[in-house]
Amino acid sequence: MKSADLILQAGGFGAIVLDLGGIAPEFVSRVELGMWHRYRVAAERTQSSIILLTQHVSAKSSAELLLRLHPAEMVLNEATVFTGTQPRAEVARHRFQERGSNVLPIRKPPQNANIACWQNRTSWAGQR
Repeated sequence: MKSADLILQAGGFGAIVLDLGGIAPEFVSRVELGMWHRYRVAAERTQSSIILLTQHVSAKSSAELLLRLHPAEMVLNEATVFTGTQPRAEVARHRFQERGSNVLPIRKPPQNANIACWQNRTSWAGQR
């Protein structure tokens, strides 16, 4: 945690990944919310992104975006052959949603999507 703080304060990094996924949730929850807030402020100041990987929500109100990754489903084209996976990610919370305005845009705005699904195929499955 201290080294991540020093890297954030130094700046010069586009993204910093803090992987706490292998640590038990009860230990990650002991990190004070003030530290996550300090990380967010430092990331905004240095114009970098900090990505926190955990098993459970821990940054709470300091998080800009909360993504929930669901277990991937297996893709079986034949009854016994594994041909790939189909992961799914969803936006659980977005801190600053864009507000509507009275001005009509010239172009159609991008569609709001909260769930993304994609498919990974094995090399032996061939092209489809």
